[in-house]
Amino acid sequence: MGQGGAERQEAEMNRARVRLEGRGLVECPRWHDGELWFADWTSGEILAFSEHGTVRVATAAKAPPLSFDFGPQGDMYVIASGASHLLRFNGSGLEEFAELGANGWNEIVIDPQGRIYVNGPAILLILQTGRSIHKRKAFSFRTEWLSLRTGAHWFAPKAGRNG
Repeated sequence: MGQGGAERQEAEMNRARVRLEGRGLVECPRWHDGELWFADWTSGEILAFSEHGTVRVATAAKAPPLSFDFGPQGDMYVIASGASHLLRFNGSGLEEFAELGANGWNEIVIDPQGRIYVNGPAILLILQTGRSIHKRKAFSFRTEWLSLRTGAHWFAPKAGRNG
């Protein structure tokens, strides 16, 4: 293959391609078991997209917001619109796992040790027993959620924020 052919092949490999259409507001992408999982807030579904291009609905939940994450053992935990509970997917549907309190919960992240952090009116730490521990008030979205995924460190509050 000549130099021009190699350049065309590289350009083709680097070109963005649409793999899925017809979805609304998609959020909360997660890689799990070789699939890209995401929440479609418009339809109120959590979906899994395979490397072969097939999409399956894992479960439905009230949205928006609709956020989820996977624990170290593969269990999926879900925050659904207006829910006062953290939900756990049992393989066929969602069941209550932990009491959160008032509405307004939005995001979830689970660290490598299985500790579940939920944000909304406050930050809650949820243990694998289902017990929740109030961690912080006056949450700012400018915290380091990604650090929890790697287990690197706890939230880093920004200057000028009370908590």
